[in-house]
Amino acid sequence: AAIRLKSLEYKPERLDFALMAYRMSSANAGWDDYASFGSRDFDGNPWAGGLNGALLPGVDYVDQLLGSVSIDTANPALTQYDLVIPGALAQPLIHRWSTGGVNEGFLIRANPPGEGVALTYSVADSEMTLQWAAPGFALFQNPDLSNSDGWTVVGGGDKSPVMVTIPGTGNKFYTLQGPGGGDNRFAIHSDDNLDTEDIIEAPHFIVNYTPGTPPGDIKVPLMNVATGVQWAPDYVHGEVPVVGATEGENKPDGLWTSTQLRFNFDEIKPGSYESVNSMTLKVTTRESKSDRVGGELQLYQLAPRNAGWNNGASYAYQTGTDAWLGGENGARVPGVDHFAQLLASTPFENAAPVGTVYELVIPGELAQPLVDRWARGGPNEGFLITTTAPGVDNDNRLVLFGEDDPKTPLPVDEGPQLFVNVTPPGLSIIDCPQNITVIDGEQDAMFQVVAAGVPPLGYRWFREGAFILESWTRIVNIPAPTMHDDQSTYVVEVHDSTGLIMSDEKCGAPVVLTVLEDVYGPCLLQAKGAGLTFDQISVKFDEGVEASPEGFALSGGVKILDVQMTTDPKELLLLTSVMEKKTEYTLTIVTDDTGEAIGVWDLKGNLASDHNTLIIDGVELKCVGAETLSTTFTTQAAGYIAAATDVGGGADWACYFSNRIDERDIVIGFSATQAVSDGMQTAMLRFDVTPLRGKYDKINSITVQLTSLVARPQRDNWVMYMHRLSEANADWDGTATHACKSFIKDPEGHDGRGVDIRNGICTRWVGGACTGALVPGVDYVDELLATVETVPSSPRGKKFDLVINDSDVATKLIDDWSNPDNLNEGFLLWSDSPDSLTDTRGTYIPDGEGGPIIIIDFDPAE
Repeated sequence: AAIRLKSLEYKPERLDFALMAYRMSSANAGWDDYASFGSRDFDGNPWAGGLNGALLPGVDYVDQLLGSVSIDTANPALTQYDLVIPGALAQPLIHRWSTGGVNEGFLIRANPPGEGVALTYSVADSEMTLQWAAPGFALFQNPDLSNSDGWTVVGGGDKSPVMVTIPGTGNKFYTLQGPGGGDNRFAIHSDDNLDTEDIIEAPHFIVNYTPGTPPGDIKVPLMNVATGVQWAPDYVHGEVPVVGATEGENKPDGLWTSTQLRFNFDEIKPGSYESVNSMTLKVTTRESKSDRVGGELQLYQLAPRNAGWNNGASYAYQTGTDAWLGGENGARVPGVDHFAQLLASTPFENAAPVGTVYELVIPGELAQPLVDRWARGGPNEGFLITTTAPGVDNDNRLVLFGEDDPKTPLPVDEGPQLFVNVTPPGLSIIDCPQNITVIDGEQDAMFQVVAAGVPPLGYRWFREGAFILESWTRIVNIPAPTMHDDQSTYVVEVHDSTGLIMSDEKCGAPVVLTVLEDVYGPCLLQAKGAGLTFDQISVKFDEGVEASPEGFALSGGVKILDVQMTTDPKELLLLTSVMEKKTEYTLTIVTDDTGEAIGVWDLKGNLASDHNTLIIDGVELKCVGAETLSTTFTTQAAGYIAAATDVGGGADWACYFSNRIDERDIVIGFSATQAVSDGMQTAMLRFDVTPLRGKYDKINSITVQLTSLVARPQRDNWVMYMHRLSEANADWDGTATHACKSFIKDPEGHDGRGVDIRNGICTRWVGGACTGALVPGVDYVDELLATVETVPSSPRGKKFDLVINDSDVATKLIDDWSNPDNLNEGFLLWSDSPDSLTDTRGTYIPDGEGGPIIIIDFDPAE
């Protein structure tokens, strides 16, 4: 938000300064247009702080700066100045003032000349840099506020602008002081001048906000779509819903299509609504067919015993093997496959243009029991969407979008959408915050509340009555509380458009944070083999730790030779004699007769021991789910894991468009939604394996692992293939697209989707044109290295492994690529489709956590 002001005068003889905005205190909220420096209203009542112009911080106004702006008095009259208030500070003001709360208003002020000046500052590591622009102002520091004579000049005082960097060493206090004297009065317009129609001189308030969801409407995400056809009852149609039938004289019952839809109700929580007013299913036409007749769309609830259907459903089967209850009829037998109760209907016309939206509205009395059950995790059967019969010699099949297609120009989300209209409950707290106990400096304290009301709900957390900045969600985290935080109290304010409630009033009392003194030693969480040579163990603890070699013992006669610290204070690296691969070992912390460790302690000196567990009110606070003194692990076959160093790929229908760069994902497969003969998307991956040089006798296997980014339930399973790229294509890089090994977007700013590619920008694959490195024997080596079945409907995090199990092939690859003098061509990953109607595209994480990795199993060299 911003308070916008217009200057009234041109006064170059006055001093420049910073204008500052504060919120008035609630005690002063009674001020009116008759306020003066000494009184706040017509009746002459003084300001809360007395006869001082509402200038007493913490009494007359809230002592938190909302916004500031530098004033240059040499600027002409009508200069515009904006006091910008950041969203984190503006949001609670707007919430309260727009919902009938006390509107205290703003105080606009400046520091008197010589008293101080507004600063800008930046923090890097432990240093702070201060910057100001006011001649004569100097920065003073004092290590001890109790010593009034301890102030010394740090910088400034004789020039402007000034920049001073304060090192982050020790505790010091700083103040900015000027020479005193001068005049920095600033006059602004108080109302609008009608003579200047194109200028608004009066102060006005500008709020920039993100609109919320209309109260009561909850959009429920699509989860499953299945469509089949009567003339091919075993054929899985895919993601394009088709409803209706075509009839002839010899088939008066029609050749029907069958479409089922299911939506995910996880986001609608019990208690989050008072009643359900309606459910509205919106579907969008994908084709316009003037040769087909219209009819009536009808919506039914599938029977509970048919709830096992999935994306592999066809006309005859609810899954790949199980038939619909009514037999081979496309789930269309009323009272058997679906309930006979018609939920909703609407007329349709096949001749309507593409993008026509039809709404099927389920009234509240029918929608309520469905939402109640599905929101509580009951069987989610989903819907059957069908039509009335078309009549003999007629065809009323209606083709709909099964998912949103971002490449269409339509101004709507084309996929099926379900909106649940509810009456929100009155503002209430469903689950109160709970008291929390933590150990000094070891654990975070996370308070949370569950509330209901008119969305969107807002939250403000308070500690000891003081507002906690940046706590605008239902959860507030107190990082690593110390003994200083012991017995501190917390309250949350919950508000919506109808008002606000406080948790201490609704729940009986504030919640209390208890911090226990840390007298507990570290707990052993896990150990695992590290490195490539079977002589290292990574050991993790629940807190920062130090240790000596004699503090550990390892089974199997393996010796602990040394202990090394790592960048993580909670992790140690043990150097050992050589262990056997694929062997289980037990690591034990050595203790004395009293159960105290002899060589493992935390950073406060507390020894590990066998009695460090701590349980309060049934909650484990120490050694949660961990063994305190021992753990077992199994060494792997010698392994090497590395993330991809280069990722490329793109789409056949947008040759110069890179998924990896432009959409930040990897897409592999065939698209059946593009108006092209080959809708292929591919990926190229390259990994650095040079650290393996000289470390192995042979390579047992190579695994290239991809991780699913998002579920695509409307797409079909198929096969992904992996090949080695040709040497001639080895110069590809991370900018690679479907058409180019390397691609520099042209200097005139074209986005790379078109064909206007200038000379020198695109280095093409050897196979040329827009082939996506897909010419066998030219762009890639013909030998197939690995395959994996792709499942586009898999949730985020699902792993897909392309495994090279042929040891000779794997060893040859690593022999070549571990030598830094050789070319590292990398891999080509691609997938096709069984036909031009099946979409097999899967979407994968491109980098970071979950990005492509290579896993190499090898026999170590002697």
